[in-house]
Amino acid sequence: MTTEKSRKLQSIKILSILGLIISLYLVYSFYFPEINYICNDESIFSCSSVTTSKYSTLFNMPVSIFGVLWFLVLFGIAQFILHKKASPKHLLIWNSIGILFVLYLIYAELVLKTICIWCTFLHVIIVISFFLSLVMYRKSPQNI
Repeated sequence: MTTEKSRKLQSIKILSILGLIISLYLVYSFYFPEINYICNDESIFSCSSVTTSKYSTLFNMPVSIFGVLWFLVLFGIAQFILHKKASPKHLLIWNSIGILFVLYLIYAELVLKTICIWCTFLHVIIVISFFLSLVMYRKSPQNI
């Protein structure tokens, strides 16, 4: 495995850990809304407005739980690629699913006319992970 590919996978693993931590915080704040949010005013930045809206649940579960699961799988796929048990194609497919979910969440924020800073951090992490996986996929031997 090339050093460049290994660095990208390590970066994705670090991003997945950061995403996992933020997602766990959002799960906690969903169940305990009285905790202090960093962006909890009534301006354009209001995490509580987003995390308590009708868009904050899917199948009667907090969306943030899906974030926790998504980042755990992201970490696992990156680890499998490091051990040659998966290919960059798997990572690209998983990140594509993440991008679709980000688009849904951005739509929700536009409808609500407010932005959750924590959610935005997660969106950025997923977009970076997507581009890293896209570069790895394009440079993988089966695609050259």
